Amino acid sequence: LDKAQAIAISSSKASFGQLGAPSGLVGLARFLVLLERGVHGPQIHLHELVDAQLDEEARSRMLFLTEATEARGYAQIYGVSSFGRSGSNCHQVLMGQKPTPPEQPQFRSIQWWPGSKRTEQAWHVLRGYFLVGTMTAWTEGLRMEEESEGVYGYTLTMGDNNWEKFQIWIDEDPDKVLHPQYSDEGAESIIQGPEGEVPQALCWKISGTKEEVRFVNEVQFEALEKSGAPVQGPECLVAFGGDYVPPNTENDIMKMPVVNLNAGLEGQPGDKYRIRLYVQGAYKRLEWSKAKGVDAVAPLGRRKFQHRFSVIGDHSHWFFEEMNEVTPGVYSIEVQILKSPSNFQIYRDRDFDQGFYPDEAGEILGPDGCGHGLHWKLQGEVGDVFQITFERKVHRGEDKKMISWQHVGSQSVDFEERSKGHKYYIAGSWNDFKDCKAMKKEVDENGVVSFHQEIIIGKSGTEAMQILLDRNWLAAVYPDRDQATKYDSHQIQGPDDGGAGKYWAIGADSRDALAPGDHVKVHMEMSGGLPKRLWWEKYDSPNTHFEYLKSGSQRVFERHMRLMGLIPWKSKDQPARLVAPPEWYGNGSDREDLKYKNLFVITQDMLGPQAAE
Repeated sequence: LDKAQAIAISSSKASFGQLGAPSGLVGLARFLVLLERGVHGPQIHLHELVDAQLDEEARSRMLFLTEATEARGYAQIYGVSSFGRSGSNCHQVLMGQKPTPPEQPQFRSIQWWPGSKRTEQAWHVLRGYFLVGTMTAWTEGLRMEEESEGVYGYTLTMGDNNWEKFQIWIDEDPDKVLHPQYSDEGAESIIQGPEGEVPQALCWKISGTKEEVRFVNEVQFEALEKSGAPVQGPECLVAFGGDYVPPNTENDIMKMPVVNLNAGLEGQPGDKYRIRLYVQGAYKRLEWSKAKGVDAVAPLGRRKFQHRFSVIGDHSHWFFEEMNEVTPGVYSIEVQILKSPSNFQIYRDRDFDQGFYPDEAGEILGPDGCGHGLHWKLQGEVGDVFQITFERKVHRGEDKKMISWQHVGSQSVDFEERSKGHKYYIAGSWNDFKDCKAMKKEVDENGVVSFHQEIIIGKSGTEAMQILLDRNWLAAVYPDRDQATKYDSHQIQGPDDGGAGKYWAIGADSRDALAPGDHVKVHMEMSGGLPKRLWWEKYDSPNTHFEYLKSGSQRVFERHMRLMGLIPWKSKDQPARLVAPPEWYGNGSDREDLKYKNLFVITQDMLGPQAAE
């Protein structure tokens, strides 16, 4: 054999390390993936061959690859060995062939496809295309009808909010999601996917309200950002490059053109809209318009989805509690306050984009996602019970909202008992706060309850962190000031929604003596059912590798259970802000009156008389 015909030597241990009992299964799974793609896998951690028994002739017959390498042909043979400590050894021979991509069907010519990119992967559509969104609280899909070859449509009845948000799921599968590039996009925007793990924020928004914006150029936009002064009238949207201004505007922002981006789509709850998806191979396009004629007839038998309302606040550590519908449009619940004042808000379908909250004058605002820091307040003593009543009725375009509460009693609060089911999670900058790890609960011989978890210091040598009650970003445990260390005299706060911009800083003090790669164990001590003290220490764990393996195996197991329908994709009991922090968390959100937009289509009916030229 010459080197061109040498055998590729591969080992799963080079990628995953010593896995113990499941090493054979991991090796098998790895080679199945490689066979499917027709490649030889790399030994990503291989730096040097130290076996002196390999002579040059032997080496010439073997390839120790450090990069993924395409196989010589589609058909390949792999051998996988697994050696047990008890003497049970096995060798598996795998033979596979890379599947041939199906031929692309022929379609009619393309006219307008906004930014679509042709991909190599072909997605087989088995059940069709489904709208999933606020219409059904993101719990079930609405099948789109096939109007003609490559054209799918759905007649949407506008709900009480006079707007709806949605994605398109192929085969109603959350791992095959079509979505826009940015949140709350309009029609004709770039379509991405299909892919999985897409946040609900990446969705289209169809609205029946008037949406006026003022077109400005980039120079004007930057000047507004620096000044910090509010803009009178419609929000500003960058539409012109550089310092360009249209004729007769005299570079005056107040004379820049005002455009209604929703012209021709304005309506009220109950109006019907036709949504159409055009598909030609890998190219896709989405549009919608007010439904007319046959399109305005909704299919028979379509039931009206029953939306629900929940209260969230200090009384529940900012977890949703569903309200009872007393009469149509009237909802009520009893809550026991744990501190005074006790803040709360109302949400529809447990959706943070559908919140109701007061303004400074006491008027009820919403539904939208702009209510952070704006709460109703229950005044009383710890243990007092209040009945909250919320009413919302929408009729002929009028959205009537009312809220009231009254004191109905008082009961003692056992914080120790309430905290028995609590679980705490640690979240931090080591993964950009994108996920959190469960902390382990311990009770010592004196009955003191504490939680602890290990983290690894990153390249910067310091890490910012908070503790979350049941993975809820609105129930965070945090210091009373930012960049707190275990050496300074700070107060521990929470769990509540006041943790924005307040973090512990591990490694910020030189006395921590931490370096990148060091293992740190974080401890949190409880007292009276609430967090009392937090500290950390350098720690060398012998089980770190197996903890990572356990965590990954758990995720694989849960995914297969969901695919088989044994557990739901989305639990109704999921906590608020499950994975990532809210947009306002940390340094605050951008100004609401200034926006960039990547794509919009302007038509003549959007322009006012002064902007028509």
